[in-house]
Amino acid sequence: MPQSTCKICNGLKQRLIDQSDATLQFESPLQVLCQMAERCGGVCALLLHGVVEMISPEDKARTKAVLLAGGRGSRSLLRISGASMDYEDFTFNLEFYISKNCDSWPEALFLEGRNFPQTASDLTCMTQMSQWLEDCTSYHPHCRTLMPVPSSELRMLDLSSSTRSDLASIRLVEGVKLTTRFAALSHCWGMTQHLVTTKSSFDEHKRGISLKSLAKTFQDAITICRFLGIYYLWIDCLCILQDDEKDWKKESQKMGHLYQYAYLVISADAAVDGSVGCFTQRDVSRCFESQTARGSDSLVQLHARPVIEHSQYANTLADHEYRDPLSYRAWVLQEWLLATRTLHFTRQELVWDCRTSFCCECGGFNRLAAESASTSHSIALNVRGLRGEVSTCLDRDTSRSMTTAARLNLWFDVVEEYTTRRLTKPSDRMVAISGLASEIAASDSGLGNYTFGLFHYRFLEQLLWSRYAIDEPPERRTNHESAPSWSWGSIHQPVSWDERSWLNSGKFSENASALTSVSLGSEGNDLSRQSTNDVLFVTAPCVEGIIPRETCLAYGQGIVQLRGTTIEDIREAFFSIDIDLSEELRKGHLEVLGVKILETHPDGEQGHNCGSLILMRSANNLNQWTRIGSDADQIPVEWYSGVEIRTLVIL
Repeated sequence: MPQSTCKICNGLKQRLIDQSDATLQFESPLQVLCQMAERCGGVCALLLHGVVEMISPEDKARTKAVLLAGGRGSRSLLRISGASMDYEDFTFNLEFYISKNCDSWPEALFLEGRNFPQTASDLTCMTQMSQWLEDCTSYHPHCRTLMPVPSSELRMLDLSSSTRSDLASIRLVEGVKLTTRFAALSHCWGMTQHLVTTKSSFDEHKRGISLKSLAKTFQDAITICRFLGIYYLWIDCLCILQDDEKDWKKESQKMGHLYQYAYLVISADAAVDGSVGCFTQRDVSRCFESQTARGSDSLVQLHARPVIEHSQYANTLADHEYRDPLSYRAWVLQEWLLATRTLHFTRQELVWDCRTSFCCECGGFNRLAAESASTSHSIALNVRGLRGEVSTCLDRDTSRSMTTAARLNLWFDVVEEYTTRRLTKPSDRMVAISGLASEIAASDSGLGNYTFGLFHYRFLEQLLWSRYAIDEPPERRTNHESAPSWSWGSIHQPVSWDERSWLNSGKFSENASALTSVSLGSEGNDLSRQSTNDVLFVTAPCVEGIIPRETCLAYGQGIVQLRGTTIEDIREAFFSIDIDLSEELRKGHLEVLGVKILETHPDGEQGHNCGSLILMRSANNLNQWTRIGSDADQIPVEWYSGVEIRTLVIL
């Protein structure tokens, strides 16, 4: 290697010698580093030339530090990031690779990367799609159709054609079986208006639909299906009557089976609406040629492009910077988690995601999987986070090792992700996840019945969900059209279960049900009902209290003052607020009730606490209550000692 006094080159060389993955950090403005690299003339000059060519003048001026990570030792491409003065704002994130692998300096720093076309409509991409599909159907036993297949019949778009002129049109057909080879489209509706099926156009669409009348995303999906030899396609707005509530309810109940048994799900991740399409213009790499060393005649071709991040598939709670528009839709979560195989059209590349493997055009996920030194089914699932866990839960072979408690814990993860996503209609809060809930319930009878987002198994503990929106103030609960107040579906912000140790340890009392009893509905024992008119009956220790008028609601945490053994004995505790209570507090202190749900038992230590619900009286009936908050483990158990056991009606 040539000798150099450049701190960038020396740092990179030392990483190679040490086989280190440590990030190199250079606390200098980009302009200063570029001047230093120009004097050095080594690999630093090549890298910073690529940076300057790829970023805007504004980002160049804002960059006050440069970080280098990845490279040959970590199996990831060399990544260069720019940071602003406070490190809270990254000005750019680029990755560098070479087109042909070799071991000389500076190529030894870089992994071989893949270039791909500017649009996925290129024959190279279409051929790759076909190869992924063929490999999956031929060699992946975990991706084969589950038996027995439900007998549901579906409306579909028939894409077959007997003549060349027929290629310009499709038609809507009924009675298609789940055993039929069909594709389903996952897409964003957006704000633009496109052709849909209504009661008045239903018969016309059965006679035929011109391709020219369809949104571009739909046209692209049809092109993909025909290329792959799939001649039935399900698109929600064309296969469900959009102005018929009865038809919508009937067909929406089939969505869980529909996405689970689809031969392929086509996911238009990058499209904000139907006008964008699947074949979008993608970020492609730029190539920079330079001598391999000072005084050498040989050239190295170095490629640079914006970082391709796979975290939105390996981890659903990925940074917003890397998420495509479709991943924000609440409806899409169950479509993604239930699908046997999905083909993602992202803003950067094609991504293949099935129950057995995960592949991408750039090869980045292949390198990640290689780090595990295994290609086993279980390793592939573990790398892919929530998607892998759901696949394990629903797979006939792997699900046997999953306990009922583990499935409930998985359901909490699903709900926490789901509630971070957006719904156009708040009334869809329960419906848009019902298909996934049904499949998880069917995987283990021990979970019991399901109602309003909660399973009968450990039902009491599930009531201790809390609003999780640190940066957003609580919202008003305007009505109960989605779910009753005790369900997480009654609010339209993210929720979480902060305390879950009772699922797999003895921290929470196993005889909690002896302290509290619960039933649902006027008949008192049917947890499968789904009417918002049903109420929850809870018999539990209760203590009266108030929320002070001056309580600050801005951060979703409030103070509740619970009465002690005497009038003067007032005890304060923090609790998580579900909803905006400012209107009630303007009238004065708000009378509330603390309801003991369960006790914490940290290995027999003294001073254990309780999980509690915080309720306020219903405005329409003083004998009924609505939930306004919860507390996982802040209220000492002694506060409930000797209090009245009451039976409450919770709306």
